[in-house]
Amino acid sequence: MSTNISTFVLILNYNGLKFNKFCIDSILKQDVKNIKILFLDNGSKDGSLEACKRDFGNSVTYIDNKKNLYFAAGNNVGIKYALDAKADYIFVLNNDTICSADCIQKLTDFMEANPKTGACQPLLVEMDNPDRIASAGCIVSLTGRAWDAKMGEQASMLPLSPIKTFGVTGGAMFLRAEALRQVGMFDESYQMYFEDVELSFRLTLAGYDLHVVPNTRVRHVVAGSSSKISTQRIYFCERNAYRLVGTYFPKKIRRLSLLMNLLFLAPAAILLNVLHKKPDCSLAVFKAMKEGCKQLTSLPPRTNPQAEALITSAIETKTIVPPIRKSRKSS
Repeated sequence: MSTNISTFVLILNYNGLKFNKFCIDSILKQDVKNIKILFLDNGSKDGSLEACKRDFGNSVTYIDNKKNLYFAAGNNVGIKYALDAKADYIFVLNNDTICSADCIQKLTDFMEANPKTGACQPLLVEMDNPDRIASAGCIVSLTGRAWDAKMGEQASMLPLSPIKTFGVTGGAMFLRAEALRQVGMFDESYQMYFEDVELSFRLTLAGYDLHVVPNTRVRHVVAGSSSKISTQRIYFCERNAYRLVGTYFPKKIRRLSLLMNLLFLAPAAILLNVLHKKPDCSLAVFKAMKEGCKQLTSLPPRTNPQAEALITSAIETKTIVPPIRKSRKSS
């Protein structure tokens, strides 16, 4: 790998004091050294920004966003910084992760050997059980809901050869800077959740391939950085599912998705949360449904016949909601 390649690692933080140190340590221990770390703080109140400055000094570049810009806009601050600095690659990385020492080198080597690939990701495995997969790409259903591919399966059973995917997770998203200059950054209207899938769709429609690179790993605390905001997660996931469908899905699938969401999924979610005495969660689903319906019926689709075929091939037709994992502790 050329030593002239410039890679920026973006670590977005929001009150992640307990996560940041082991994440940044793993980047500083990478086999490849031409790496610049951007620590992007979304107005944390737990002293995590100050702690990182104390622990890592000038080995990290710090950007204080002053307030919570959420995932998309918060990372876009760093992406713009990296693009202005003539980055070759940008690695969007959750702060609740630990990268293997060869991670960035192997991802870079793969991208250099595959110039048509716009983004890739390592295999994400669970922090406490490294043989359990956390993400091997993203799956998108007929209803616009997205989840991590092969989640919960054994990592040791997965072949080490690259896997083509239709979605790369924002938890460890290794992006070709030139591709971002062409298609743009994260869509900030998504705020958080599914913005990685939306960017993946744009990259796909621009002619880029997306891959999972399983021969390098990142350990991830599943839902670690957002485990305390379950109602917020419900709202954004539900709302953004509608937005994804309204923007990209072909017209016939949009209609089917609307029927499935309004007649089955949303009412069922509201009822289940009422039965489990979670009125806040029911309200979050209702608000998301109301806002999402406006978006689903008003957003003009960006697709053309050729693009419709690409998007249709990316949709998982056998499952309409994420599979339930009994072993998953977070909501």
